[in-house]
Amino acid sequence: MYMRTSTVLAVAVVVGLGCFLAARVAVAENEITVTDPVEGAQVGPATEVIGTAPAGSLVIIVTEVYDQSTGDLLRKIPGIRHRTNQDGSFHFRVATPRLSFGTDTPLVYKMNVKAVTEQQTYGPVIINLTPAPPAEK
Repeated sequence: MYMRTSTVLAVAVVVGLGCFLAARVAVAENEITVTDPVEGAQVGPATEVIGTAPAGSLVIIVTEVYDQSTGDLLRKIPGIRHRTNQDGSFHFRVATPRLSFGTDTPLVYKMNVKAVTEQQTYGPVIINLTPAPPAEK
C-alpha cells in the first residue's frame, strides 16, 4: 500500500517537531537563568537571587562594583557558593552593600551568576544593577 504524499509529509512534520521540542527541553535543563533581580533593578544592602541551573550544580555569585562615571572596577564582593535544590532551582540572599569611598561616587553593580558541574560551566549571567539610595533617617 502507498501512503498519500500529504500523509507522509504530515508524519514527517510531527516527528521533526517532536525531535526539535525534545532537544530544546534538554538544552533548557542545562542552562542557567536568573529571574530575580532583573536588569537595571535597584538593590541593597542585601539582594535575593532567584533562578535555575542544572540540578546539583554549584552556583557561584560574585558582584563587581564599578564607578559609573569612569567604568573603573572598585571592588569585588564575594556572594555565595551553594548547590541548587534537587529540581535545579535556587534562591539565595547575597550582600550588595552601599560602599562608601568618601565621595558620592555613582556606582553600578555587575552581578555575575554562574553554575558549575564536574563536566561544564554555565554562564555567567551578568546583571547590571544600581544600589538603592540610603534609607532616610
